[in-house]
Amino acid sequence: MITQTDTRDYKFSEDDAHELERLASFAIDESRALPGEHTVRVSKINPTTGTPATLTSENAAVGGGSLVSQALRHVQNVGSALGFAPQEPAEFMANPHVQKTSSGASVVHL
Repeated sequence: MITQTDTRDYKFSEDDAHELERLASFAIDESRALPGEHTVRVSKINPTTGTPATLTSENAAVGGGSLVSQALRHVQNVGSALGFAPQEPAEFMANPHVQKTSSGASVVHL
């Protein structure tokens, strides 16, 4: 019987730290353009892809539509914080089930 073993090293490396710092600076730039006290920050990157694994948006104005549609619009507006170039569209599929945290926050997974 043939078996395959994944031997890639998924440990957080110095390169990952630099990428997190780079993406965090993009998030700061994006936050300056957002209305009011709305901010975004990248707090975790995916070590396999080097892309943000967690983007936190705080103090956003309440928008129209479902939380899922609002989240999809939001990632279109903060694409550079997610590592997209200005000409690249941020394309995501959303999990239609909005989760609630114990503190009452809503979470949409894309």
